[in-house]
Amino acid sequence: MSYEEFMKKVDAVIASRLGGMTSGDLADTVFTRDLFDAGNPPEEVADAIMDGDDIGRLWFTAYRTQLFGEVEG
Repeated sequence: MSYEEFMKKVDAVIASRLGGMTSGDLADTVFTRDLFDAGNPPEEVADAIMDGDDIGRLWFTAYRTQLFGEVEG
């Protein structure tokens, strides 16, 4: 799979979580090419991108709260 195809899968994961947003809509502070070259799956790269962005981090907080109740910090 090419890097471009990989990033399409990453964007599909993000879009499914954030109502159509993609990595281009988030503050990308992640070296996605390095993660791709290291063999990380698209879901983990999407997690890393989302964790580095305020909007994406809110999704994780809401998801964890839904699963585990109130989350500290």
